[in-house]
Amino acid sequence: MSRVGARIGVTGTGLIVVLTYLVSGNAMATENEICDVAADVTLGLEDYPKAVASHLKLVRSQPNNALAHYHLGFAYGMVGRVNEELAEYRTASRLGLRNWDLFLNLGLAYLGRRELAPATEALETAARLGPEHFEAHYNLALAYESERRPAEALREIAASRRLAPDDWDAANTNAIICVENGDIACARGIWSQLVRLAPDYAPAGENLAILNRLNRPESVHRASEGKSAECIGAERRSFKFLRGRCAARNCPIIRNLEQVKEPTVKVVKLNQQERNDFLASRRLAVLSTNSASGYPFSVPLWYAWDGKAIRMFSMGNAAKIARLRRDPRVSVLVSNVFGEPVRWVALEGKVTINEENGFRTALGLLARYVDDLGSPSSREARKRYQAVKPLLVELRLVPDRIRTYAEIQD
Repeated sequence: MSRVGARIGVTGTGLIVVLTYLVSGNAMATENEICDVAADVTLGLEDYPKAVASHLKLVRSQPNNALAHYHLGFAYGMVGRVNEELAEYRTASRLGLRNWDLFLNLGLAYLGRRELAPATEALETAARLGPEHFEAHYNLALAYESERRPAEALREIAASRRLAPDDWDAANTNAIICVENGDIACARGIWSQLVRLAPDYAPAGENLAILNRLNRPESVHRASEGKSAECIGAERRSFKFLRGRCAARNCPIIRNLEQVKEPTVKVVKLNQQERNDFLASRRLAVLSTNSASGYPFSVPLWYAWDGKAIRMFSMGNAAKIARLRRDPRVSVLVSNVFGEPVRWVALEGKVTINEENGFRTALGLLARYVDDLGSPSSREARKRYQAVKPLLVELRLVPDRIRTYAEIQD
């Protein structure tokens, strides 16, 4: 549940930087992480527009719910409304919420706006509240790097690597900071080790090759402030190293989604009135017959239900009629369409083939399924039925067994 923006820039010297770093940890250290079950489910499902709407409604009714303000801020950030995101984070903090990931996301939002001082302050708080989370230290290192504070940047990237020793992006960033500080030997050592340990990790090999083309540490210099880049601090170098992934928001509840109980679904049977109402709506019936080989054969048909029997029609020379004359046992299934509440009705029994009522049933079903019987298509259908009137047959099923199924939310 993160936003990732990637762009590769190449300058005249050929040194490359990937401008993205994804903080992959899952946040929240407190026990009470759910502000509202239904609202937080939308966060877990990454439906951020709905998450905004549901949490906005929640904070209007509970203005002092700090966690709700935090979650609303996160949802705002994920739909690109950074001003509102920052405002909600600050409100959550003012109301006393001290979750480390709140301040991580607050710092990342500020970083995205290149507001380095408040970004650094927020990320320092995140690292203080969540010292066991490598993401806090990693992003604080990026902030220090952007502020040209090399000693602090190295300290925090080292802390990040201690917590996540197998995170190659953190090691790669460590090497980049070393180069920026003029410590070529440090960078070469890290990248050489990465090439050995993770030969498939492209940035290490690329950057080591670039570094080896540098004749002297003095080749490392700063370019103009006007260059654009996505990761703070990357834009001010005339050379560009291949980075990992850009810092992205930490979802505040992803780790604990198992604590969010979605509304439970209860399976029930439809009562007679519910069943009749369901069958009275315009739907397709799926008629399943038995082939000579014993395999079921299913086709969709128009139908009508009168409370006791279901009626359909067909051409008398159709293959399904031959199957029904051999074995009249059928199952007829009528179900919901996509987007409706889940429910279905299955009717089972033996079909009666009525060769006298086929045309009448066909016209009756045409009237049931077509709104405008005077339309050209309706008139054309009536003509077709009239042309094959002697061949039309009615299929009538008085079910021996009716099964129903419906899901309702508690």
